[in-house]
Amino acid sequence: MSSKASSGKGNAKNKNAKAGEKTEADIIQEQKEEIKKLKLRIETLERYMVLRSEQTQKARASEMEMKSKLSQLDEDFEKEKMERFHIASDMIRQYKALQKTLIEKLNASEQKNTSLADQLHLAKVALHEVKKEKDQIIEMKQREIEEQRQKMQSMVVEFSNMLKETLAKMGNTIQQEKEFQDDSTYNLVNNSRLLDFIPPEMIQNLKMTANNAPPSTSHPNITNSK
Repeated sequence: MSSKASSGKGNAKNKNAKAGEKTEADIIQEQKEEIKKLKLRIETLERYMVLRSEQTQKARASEMEMKSKLSQLDEDFEKEKMERFHIASDMIRQYKALQKTLIEKLNASEQKNTSLADQLHLAKVALHEVKKEKDQIIEMKQREIEEQRQKMQSMVVEFSNMLKETLAKMGNTIQQEKEFQDDSTYNLVNNSRLLDFIPPEMIQNLKMTANNAPPSTSHPNITNSK
């Protein structure tokens, strides 16, 4: 009964509605369609929100992972930095120690070279002095040899003169002996005097010459005196 009444009222309203105006049913239909659209939009937004939520979670997880990796990288970097620092410090320490050792060796080598140079200089000076002294000794010996040679020449000349004088005296004595051959005592005394003028070396030479020479009758008294 009520539905009929309402339909009747609706028909009446439809009949009473002006041409071109929306009826209540049209409005309700539009509202329903609008509600459907809104529901679809809400569902779409909900799905979008779920998707965004998943993306956000993934992004947060990725962010956490990146932060973890970054933290690990920072830790590794600091660790490597410290290792490099220790290595660099050790290398610098070794370099300084090696540099100190090389400087000490260089200084020792320079001191040794200086000492060797001084020793070489002293050796050269000593050698020069030795050569100078040797030259002086050689010069002195040469002077002595020259003096001895001159003395020997002088002695030879002197001996030659003495020999000439002696021979001359011997000649005179021999002449005198010829004059006094019969007086043996006189001859003996005269020969003794003659021997006083003759050096012992010459007497020895005369003896050797007389022994080696053939017999001679010109100097009988001298042969007898030997």
